[in-house]
Amino acid sequence: MITESTRWAVVIPREQFEKIKSSEDLSLIVALARAVNALHFVHEPLLRTDWDDTPASMRTRYNSLLFTCALFAEASSLVQGMHKSFGNNLKFKELAGIANSKESSKILSQHVWKLRKKFVFHFDAQEAQEQLSTLELQEPVFVTCLGTMKINTYNELADIVALRILIGSEFPKDKSRAKELIQQITKVVLAFLEAAEDFIVDVAVERHWTEVVLDDRS
Repeated sequence: MITESTRWAVVIPREQFEKIKSSEDLSLIVALARAVNALHFVHEPLLRTDWDDTPASMRTRYNSLLFTCALFAEASSLVQGMHKSFGNNLKFKELAGIANSKESSKILSQHVWKLRKKFVFHFDAQEAQEQLSTLELQEPVFVTCLGTMKINTYNELADIVALRILIGSEFPKDKSRAKELIQQITKVVLAFLEAAEDFIVDVAVERHWTEVVLDDRS
């Protein structure tokens, strides 16, 4: 009987692993599982409801949004390339439907790919210069902090540049679009993650890749 304190695992028996470890299909599933892990990690802060306006909270909230958008774009692109191997799987069709939905398309049209390339996975000084040249604020906050600990330091101007790539030049004077986008990406990513995990389990069961065992570390 599995309880909340029971540690369990889904394993690939050694003989089975030797048979499938070089297959493209397993590689695709592992890549998708990696995307799921990454999205869970970066998206989790957006689920919090106890946000305050401390520098650390602002840094976490906005960077969770930026990385979630960039990683969701990557994950959606990965799913598009999986149709050849899994296009007939009903759970995959559900996952692909979310990745191709109007809600997802709306998010991915908000300059997400430019953000990913210029100021999330890479840091482009020329793009920073272009955004700064059109920024009109009386006294932009370069850095802010609460107390003396560096962990509470927030480089606010840098994230303003990144968010302007994603949202547009109205930010930060108008922050309503940022709040709206947080709600949209949260809804879509939660649906994507649930569908992706259901699909991964379905494939493992369908192809007899794995078995469930109690973890010896429990």
